[in-house]
Amino acid sequence: MENQRNHLTDGVSNGTHLSGLPLTTEIADIAAPGLLTNAIDKAVVKIRPMATPIDQISRMGHVRSVDSMDVDYYSVDTRVDSDSVLSAVESSESTDGNPLYLLTVAHPSRFEATETFAYGESGVENVGYVVEKNADGTLLCASVKGDLSDLSSGGRIIRMGRAATQLDVQSPQFSALPVKNTNYCQIFKM
Repeated sequence: MENQRNHLTDGVSNGTHLSGLPLTTEIADIAAPGLLTNAIDKAVVKIRPMATPIDQISRMGHVRSVDSMDVDYYSVDTRVDSDSVLSAVESSESTDGNPLYLLTVAHPSRFEATETFAYGESGVENVGYVVEKNADGTLLCASVKGDLSDLSSGGRIIRMGRAATQLDVQSPQFSALPVKNTNYCQIFKM
């Protein structure tokens, strides 16, 4: 249960995202209580696995009459792409004579191994690489460009993307759970 919570991260618009684990009904109940309802389940069951799920979902959209002025709908957002550094300590490990650093960040679930990040004033002169993500949430990182010793507590890092060879670059399983919102209908009369 606690391991599953370590894979949950927040989104830009208060959504919840799951990275590195398959989405199960148990995790869906933890991350988005009340999401799995009969109306949604009936629609989702009709969707078959395919390369373009958003297209499949949008084709199921239709006009429906509503007996209320309040209409509920669901929306998804994107993962937050930045975080603040709590500490950066040089590790005893190294690769090819280059030091590795243990970064402690405010939200470790936002980062995965083999991802790159930018840091510094302009955000492009310094690039780091997440070598490994430890069980305690610390990130073992190497400097690709610049010097990680420049990172200070409170500094901001921006998650950029994965870095690997062509055959190795695979993203972990990722799910974006929808957030329930309400739309208040209006009737305009002239």
